Amino acid sequence: MGQSARASVEPAQQDDGVLLYNARAVTKSPCPTQPPQPRVDSAGLPACNLVPMRIDVLHGANLNLLGEREPAIYGRATLADIDLQLQRLAKQLAVEIHTFQSNHEGQLVDRVQAVRHATDGYILNPGGYTHTSVVLRDALLASGRPFVEVHLSNPDAREPFRRISLLADVALARVQGFGAVGYELALRGLVQHLQGGAPSADER
Repeated sequence: MGQSARASVEPAQQDDGVLLYNARAVTKSPCPTQPPQPRVDSAGLPACNLVPMRIDVLHGANLNLLGEREPAIYGRATLADIDLQLQRLAKQLAVEIHTFQSNHEGQLVDRVQAVRHATDGYILNPGGYTHTSVVLRDALLASGRPFVEVHLSNPDAREPFRRISLLADVALARVQGFGAVGYELALRGLVQHLQGGAPSADER
């Protein structure tokens, strides 16, 4: 029996100065009492016992202004638009996503740490923290989870200081210059990697 999924998007909420966008796609695997040929995973466990893959999406500083902030560079899509598209794609891929935005470096670090045992990987657009945040780099390394660095614009084609990333050499991959669709490319690539279908950075 195939998988079924339910999806929901929770409204944005303000909590201690942190803007939270929660977009989820939760996959359920119905398990009949006596299936004629029960599905099992590689360990021989019933497929209905499998926990959906979880991906955490982190949006950094000023990304709450997407849609109105320099649209010629960052596009017209809002952060809510991006999260909704990710939620729809997550449903197709049968994975669960949790999205989070903050303008505060420490809040992003706290988020990485808080979900490190629950998540399978991260998609991260650090915004300006790309060029400055050693602590965010350290938190991601400490999590032991792969992450994809995403940028709406192409930093390498902009000011010299934007060409510096303190995360690039420890990221699984970087997706930049494709606008909002870059998040979807990152999600597809990360899921494929976690499923064993893409090489790690060390293997390339």
